[in-house]
Amino acid sequence: MEKIYEENNDKKPKKLSLSIVLSFAVALFAIVSLIAVGFNQISYAVPNDKLTVIPGLYPDPSDPDGKIPAGINGRGDSGALYVPMLFSDSSDASTATKPVFCIEHGIDYSTDADNYQSDGEVFDDLGLVYILNQSKVLGGTGIVEADKKYPGSTETLSADDYKAVETYVTQVAIWMYMHEHYPAGDSRHGKLEENTSDGVPMTIIKNNITLKSTRDGNTRAIYSGNLYNEYVKNLVEKAGNASNYKTVKAALKSSNITLNEDKTVYQTDRIDVIANPSSDLVNYSVDLEGIDGAYVVDKNGNRKSSLDTFAPSDYFYIRVPVNKVTNDKSTVTITIVGEFQNYIGGEYFLSSGNAQSMVSVTSENFRIYNSSYINFMAAPDTGMTTAQTIYFIGLIVLLCGVGIIYANAKPVEEN
Repeated sequence: MEKIYEENNDKKPKKLSLSIVLSFAVALFAIVSLIAVGFNQISYAVPNDKLTVIPGLYPDPSDPDGKIPAGINGRGDSGALYVPMLFSDSSDASTATKPVFCIEHGIDYSTDADNYQSDGEVFDDLGLVYILNQSKVLGGTGIVEADKKYPGSTETLSADDYKAVETYVTQVAIWMYMHEHYPAGDSRHGKLEENTSDGVPMTIIKNNITLKSTRDGNTRAIYSGNLYNEYVKNLVEKAGNASNYKTVKAALKSSNITLNEDKTVYQTDRIDVIANPSSDLVNYSVDLEGIDGAYVVDKNGNRKSSLDTFAPSDYFYIRVPVNKVTNDKSTVTITIVGEFQNYIGGEYFLSSGNAQSMVSVTSENFRIYNSSYINFMAAPDTGMTTAQTIYFIGLIVLLCGVGIIYANAKPVEEN
């Protein structure tokens, strides 16, 4: 196979020591392991730094110049449960397109612009991501059917009222999912079972309920029935079984390692990226850690950082300075970050105070990562000089000669 070399005009050629030759020989013929961690993929994205929670507003029906909080009042025989409409892009509940949702029921949210800091992409909960992807208000296919009618009427819900019902169902589904999948004591478990002045939220959710929007002053029902059985229960069950069907991993073509012309840099064989489904992969990036100085180059030898992206059909190489490969540091961790279309990703935002945490959609594309490892097996550096090596070899030859003479000597007979 043709070797690929790196021209390094900035460094003077160095005399190759015996220890480096031995190290390279071992590295060249040793088995190079590329071990995939597996398909426990998790979402990954460059997070936004902050989140400002903006309560939605509707025009006040009783005051042309006034505004009222946008939200949905749910009331049943066992009590009431209110869901606010919250956004990150606008206070106009009719036109805002970036809803945010609470993930810790029973804790107040904050509207302080400096209160919420990103905790990164939702990487540990594919069920939560699944719910976000179903919600129509976040760009999904919709939890509630698009032609939903007003209770007792053949009239289809208006755009505002459909948005309100879908928001209510999405928020309740998130609360129920978090409650079922996180233990008591974890703030994400929420307080759905605690008794409040309006009743026990869990009981309210699981029984018949009537929803009314603040948009029209809570005068007209926009939903009536068992919301939990009709929409929430099945959604939460599916979320609990959600798995990451989009996967990405690195694939090393061979275990061959080459050395550049001035004997200072190792290079792997080409590394391709395999994605499933491959048609949904938009791009990928590569991040390295483990050996100082390790870096990525594209098929043309151009150096790339973790912020650069590759096309799905591209491939790359890893280069490692020879003097950085030691017994203690011989493994490079390769992290492939794949960006997929047809699925959205969520991002956690944690409060710097005592306000509850929020979740928001990060982008139109879902990002996941997978880590693999390449081990550059380095021989121990004995630090022997050339003179020491010659003396050592001479000693071995001398000992072998003595042994041969002794073995062939005839024993002296005793009289």
